[in-house]
Amino acid sequence: MRTRTYALALWALLLAAVVGCDSTPTTTEQPPEEEIPSPPAPTYTVVGSDMSPVFQNIYVTGDSGVVSTATVTLNGVSVPLKDAARGYYQGQLPAAIADGDSVRLTVTIGSQTVLGRGVAPARTEITAPADGLVFDAGQPLTVTWTAATNPDRFLVYGGYSCGTGCGTSKRFDAAGTARSFTIPGGSFPAGTEIELRVQSYLDGVFSGATKSDSNMNFRGNLVRSLRIRTS
Repeated sequence: MRTRTYALALWALLLAAVVGCDSTPTTTEQPPEEEIPSPPAPTYTVVGSDMSPVFQNIYVTGDSGVVSTATVTLNGVSVPLKDAARGYYQGQLPAAIADGDSVRLTVTIGSQTVLGRGVAPARTEITAPADGLVFDAGQPLTVTWTAATNPDRFLVYGGYSCGTGCGTSKRFDAAGTARSFTIPGGSFPAGTEIELRVQSYLDGVFSGATKSDSNMNFRGNLVRSLRIRTS
């Protein structure tokens, strides 16, 4: 009996030793790693300044101001930097873009690209007033024209002299579906010759790293302008 009691006691001591020597480390739950958001990708404003089927004038600005390091192309033709201080790019195409042809403006800055695209608008032709008209400067003047398709908008333009070496103009936007516009009376000074034009414009659809105010301002071909005079 004593031998059995001794064996049980020895077994209990051995079991306690094994349990006491268990070196399995305890696991401490770590807090989740804090995610640091990436800075937003830069975006750019690309604005054409009276772009045309041949001559291109483009300004590029970003979040930090003007951009002078962009690579600019129009329909695959390079438009080089003209004035770094203004982010101004100027160039000329080897051949005019025809009415209805695709217009594709690409501006790349580092790894970011702005793409503007559209279709060259149809040319316009004024049907009224008649060339050489003399009209009362205080009265409204209705201008009508034709165009084969609807552009994004039309610009009704009246340019005139404001003195020696001085030229100015009045400009009026008309909807792309319009074919007439009435210039308010009093828009031009009396006794002044006016160059009257109506031109179609493409604003373009922009994608990529663009801001919402990007605009091609690409004007279509003009059949002719008129010369009229106020009394």
